[in-house]
Amino acid sequence: MESQDTSKANVAPGTDDELQKLRTLLLGAEQDKALKKLASQGDLQQISSVLSEAMIQRNNNDGSIAEALAPIMDDAFNSAINRSPVKISNAIYPIIGPSIRKAVAKALSEFVQSLNTVLENSLSIRAWGWRYQAWRTGMRYGEFVLSKTIDFRVEQILLIHRETGLLLHSESLPGTLARDPDLVSSMLTAINDFVMDSFQEREGSGIENVQVGQFTLQIEASPTAMLVAAVRGTPGEAVRNVLRQAMERIHMVFNQELLEFTGEVEVFRGAADILHPCLIQKAREKTKTSAPWLGIIAIGIVIAFLIITTYHRYVAEQQREAILHTVSQTPGYVLLRQTSSLSNKTMRLELLRAPNSLRIESFRQQLETTGWQINAKAWSTPLDLASHLSTFLDEVMQLPDGVITKLEGDTLTFSGLIGQADYQRLQSSTFLNTHFSDIDFSQMKILPPAPEPTPQEVQAKRWFELKAQIENIQLTFIPNEAKLAAGEKNKLTAILAQLAELEYAQQVLAPLKWQLIITGFADRTGTDAINAKLSLERAEVVKDLLVANGVEKTRIVAFGAGYVEGSTLPGKNQRIADFKIFHTPIARN
Repeated sequence: MESQDTSKANVAPGTDDELQKLRTLLLGAEQDKALKKLASQGDLQQISSVLSEAMIQRNNNDGSIAEALAPIMDDAFNSAINRSPVKISNAIYPIIGPSIRKAVAKALSEFVQSLNTVLENSLSIRAWGWRYQAWRTGMRYGEFVLSKTIDFRVEQILLIHRETGLLLHSESLPGTLARDPDLVSSMLTAINDFVMDSFQEREGSGIENVQVGQFTLQIEASPTAMLVAAVRGTPGEAVRNVLRQAMERIHMVFNQELLEFTGEVEVFRGAADILHPCLIQKAREKTKTSAPWLGIIAIGIVIAFLIITTYHRYVAEQQREAILHTVSQTPGYVLLRQTSSLSNKTMRLELLRAPNSLRIESFRQQLETTGWQINAKAWSTPLDLASHLSTFLDEVMQLPDGVITKLEGDTLTFSGLIGQADYQRLQSSTFLNTHFSDIDFSQMKILPPAPEPTPQEVQAKRWFELKAQIENIQLTFIPNEAKLAAGEKNKLTAILAQLAELEYAQQVLAPLKWQLIITGFADRTGTDAINAKLSLERAEVVKDLLVANGVEKTRIVAFGAGYVEGSTLPGKNQRIADFKIFHTPIARN
């Protein structure tokens, strides 16, 4: 080859045509085919040796290779899925299956943890306090519990272009109320520009966080982008570290796109894999507190004190009742008055004592055996105690009129007329049986029981009760109108029921006849003519309501009384309609 190239270099330029003619004569028609074949084989080898490097270099320069191959790859992948879907699913199952199981397990774990937190804080005294605080602040109870049980939680993260302020991508936790990312982006850009202009900060610096309600917007900025995390709670160094690492990864992947940004945000869709791990949270560590032994001991002492005090009070009450029972059963003593104190176990007694009864000192010592201090004052009667008591026996025993008592020796005699109930009361009286050794009831005459009232007597009594009830009802009207005041129509229900009962009673009390008079009244605001007309209209309104509900029209008379001169009633009580019932005498058997 070197000799040929050398000889070719030494040939004069004018001999090229002659050489071409010589080749044609020697090779003939096969010359072109042979040359083309040799050329094509050389080009393929040359192209294949540099193809991969050329594609990588071209894609790094302008990304056109990826754009050109993307539709082809999409069509090829879709064709492969349509042609062999089972083969494709079997191929990706080892990758997708574990990922799905891991994601579901993580979601279930977070749900159970959140549910346990809410349940733990729903059935305690502290939970009711939290519910009240959540109600006062207008928060949902679940949000308030989270604010009390987590140190911080990143609920939303935004990637913003630093120069234009446009939102490139955002991610938020599922189940949380995501704020409008475009609005947040615009707000932060405006605030950052204001800080830069107002405080003359150097280029590249700016605000690090902004407090917005219950959220802190933690900001990590670079010359070309900003990462903004919406944090519930107090963001610590952990949030700032996560944002710094995310910003470094964004610049490694999207540095060229950020520098040459033209408003196309689709290229930043892949930032989701970088932003989503930034949605972190940290539960508040439960501080292990020792049991409040001092408080428990104090409460135990209080409870023990209450139990002991209640028990001693109960015992003291039982002892007091026993003392009073002993006094009432002791012959020769009558208890007039007593005062006592359960806490001090002291008692003061005022007694009547028969001259021949037990001495007061011995009697008091007998009562003090229960631990009570007894202060007893006794008045000795000049006569026998039974004789003394008989002088005011009528008042003590509340004897009916016509009952006479007489004490002869040791015998107390009752005489006169007495009802069965009073007779049984005297016979079972503890007072009489204690202070009188012999009681004679033989001279008493027991009255026969009162006869049962006849149906006519029962209905007559009921008639007058209904009449009184109806006549006590008044219906109030609004000023200057024949219209019942609010709620007054409810009274008609009772009136209708009572009138219906009167109709039934009339059948038993026949030949009784009766008439219902409805009288309307007016206050002093109008003239006599106007008041007379208005009061009559009010009576007619009530009459029409009763007739509409089944009362016979002929049973009712409506009358207008106008304004009653000299009335001192308030105006409301003058604008009324009242009821009167006139009837013939009721025959009594």
